[in-house]
Amino acid sequence: MANFDPSRRAGDRRLRSGEGPPANAELGAIAEKPSIRPALARRRSRRGTRRRRALLRRLVAVFALAAIGFLWLGSFWRWEGLMTVTGNRLVSRQEIFSRLFIPQNRPLYSLNPRTISAQLSALPPIEEVVIQRWLFPPRLDVTIVERDAFVAVVNSSQDMTARWIDRAGVVFQAPVARMTPRFSVQVWTNAQPGERIPPKLQAHLLELLAIWPKGLTGRIDLRNEKDIFLSYSNWPVRLGAPEEATLKVAILQELIPLAEPYRERLKYINLRFPLNPTLVLKSGDEVKVEKDSESPRVSPSVKPSEKSPQAR
Repeated sequence: MANFDPSRRAGDRRLRSGEGPPANAELGAIAEKPSIRPALARRRSRRGTRRRRALLRRLVAVFALAAIGFLWLGSFWRWEGLMTVTGNRLVSRQEIFSRLFIPQNRPLYSLNPRTISAQLSALPPIEEVVIQRWLFPPRLDVTIVERDAFVAVVNSSQDMTARWIDRAGVVFQAPVARMTPRFSVQVWTNAQPGERIPPKLQAHLLELLAIWPKGLTGRIDLRNEKDIFLSYSNWPVRLGAPEEATLKVAILQELIPLAEPYRERLKYINLRFPLNPTLVLKSGDEVKVEKDSESPRVSPSVKPSEKSPQAR
């Protein structure tokens, strides 16, 4: 079948109609019509450039994933348990290792320092932990800041145990041979190791320790926050409410010489009302003390409604 030529057929129609062949002007206009081939070539070129760039991005992504996998699986920075510990005096190295729940043979950068610090800070003697990671060789540097003992803790049987209270009021356990408390005072408290005594009691304890004579032995009973007892250089003292502790201790120092004649019969020095101190005797009698006089005078027996608490 012959190919169809529209221009030829149009010329045949002109010849049959008597119009004659196309004029030269029409032929020139047809010859000057722009070609679409260059535009197609440019479009194909841009399309190829985009394809090459997309392919290049895919190759870069593949190589990046391969590099990350190589680094992740690489053995040159996998942590194999190498760790240095400094600053520990109360907690042994074995205790520190036993508290770390970190699987070995893991990339060092996958170990979270905050998690490690939280695990070690759970030990009561430890106050703060600083973790540093080193890649070459892969190791952990652990710096321990231990609690500083302010006073020792006494249990209910009045035997000193290896328990201590730091400045923040936290009770912790530590060997007696490794601790040197700042004050030669022992404290009764209901708080257990790892617990903190109530903030109000902690404030009163710090106030008492601030005015406590240096080197003076004694005990402070904080088990009843509304009725505090002291053993002040072997003198039993009922301080009562912890408010005005500074005033009460100052009055106590003035009362001790006046209470000396009653030492064998004394149950405790009553300072619940600091302006009206008394000496409570074991017999139940109460001796009123006048600071203006050097001879305290004996008052009648204590009323039934004012029964004294049991000796501590």
